[in-house]
Amino acid sequence: MKNANLNLSEMFVVRNMYPLKAENYVRMHGKANFAEGGGFPDDLLCLKRFGMVPQSVYDGNRNKTYNHAEMVTLLEGIVKPLGDAKAVNPAWKKAFNGVVDAYMGTAPEKFEYEGKTYTPQSFAKYRA
Repeated sequence: MKNANLNLSEMFVVRNMYPLKAENYVRMHGKANFAEGGGFPDDLLCLKRFGMVPQSVYDGNRNKTYNHAEMVTLLEGIVKPLGDAKAVNPAWKKAFNGVVDAYMGTAPEKFEYEGKTYTPQSFAKYRA
């Protein structure tokens, strides 16, 4: 292990999994899970698709008035009605991501860590 004290960002996983859960919920016409929480498979999927970042780089709480329950209520208001919709306007994804970005901030595309520049993908490959 390269750094036994490395603290990875749980909120980076949350930030990346919410849109995937929402897409699956809409695609499955409301017959899939769209709720708070996740499990170890989410961590692995995030690592594979999006990479990973240290906690010090992204804590998902840059907005000091962050309220997760409030954010989830708004997200459910976007997604839940789409589960029963006969036709879905693809613009819902922009609205959904806008809410997540407003509450959690955008996930970093590049960052500095211990004097080196990484993307989440390159960090995951280097630090794994």
